[in-house]
Amino acid sequence: MDSHRKASLPSIEDGIGSSDATDSLLLRSVEEQDEDLSLPTSRQHEPKTRKLLRLSFLTPNTSRYADSPLTLLLQRFPFLMEILYLAVTHLLYTMAASSAQHVFSGTAIWDVSIVHSLKVLEFEELSAARFLFPLRELSLQHWFLQHHPWLLWGLSEMYLLQIPITIT
Repeated sequence: MDSHRKASLPSIEDGIGSSDATDSLLLRSVEEQDEDLSLPTSRQHEPKTRKLLRLSFLTPNTSRYADSPLTLLLQRFPFLMEILYLAVTHLLYTMAASSAQHVFSGTAIWDVSIVHSLKVLEFEELSAARFLFPLRELSLQHWFLQHHPWLLWGLSEMYLLQIPITIT
């Protein structure tokens, strides 16, 4: 304690009923509270140590957000997070599609894609590596069209889902 504090502390000689002693004690307790508030509270939210196999790593301590309105809302309605993911994915897909349209608007992209697909089919059918492709494209397409046309719907849905996933 410094000399200023020693002088401000009440002593027995001051007497029990002394108002100076009471004021001094009140002033001292307020000063101590101010000092307590000035201490950093980061110890309360220190990172947590996680262990996986033999590795140990730090993760953020998110307990400080446990009572926030957003956390409580998402705990009550967890599907809102999925809706947010879908909205962000759709936004990214739309941006990628519009930028691709802007970039490729001057070129004949469809003509280029047809030429590339014909080159792939030619490679599968006529190259020395055709033994790597036991199913021929034409026979596979005929099999689907003649025997299992209902599977085309599922395959087209999978293809349509693949496009936004690939772009994003």
